Amino acid sequence: MSLDQITAQERASHFRKNTITYNFNIILQSEQYYGLAEIAFYLEDTKFIDLKLDFTGTLQSLNINSIDNPSIQTTSNFLIIPKKYLQKGRNTISILYLNKYDSDKLGCISFFDEE
Repeated sequence: MSLDQITAQERASHFRKNTITYNFNIILQSEQYYGLAEIAFYLEDTKFIDLKLDFTGTLQSLNINSIDNPSIQTTSNFLIIPKKYLQKGRNTISILYLNKYDSDKLGCISFFDEE
């Protein structure tokens, strides 16, 4: 299941506007690539069940607010971050992952989140 408009709007309602920053580093290899995604954001509240982050690939390691490799659920399109690892205010998440190249000619990452 991919991200739908209702889920995207509900997710966005918990973030302070203009506080999400991303830093991506990619190590290219012949058949696959490693990526490090660092995400920082400010939550206005934690009145949600879990935070779904768009994700494809194989999770190698995860750090949420200085907690290394917390227990989370993954699906084919999402990392599901339990709210117990998040806090009102500033949060940081670092994700190291391995992924295969897409064959759709859209690049390594092919998600579009329309608010």
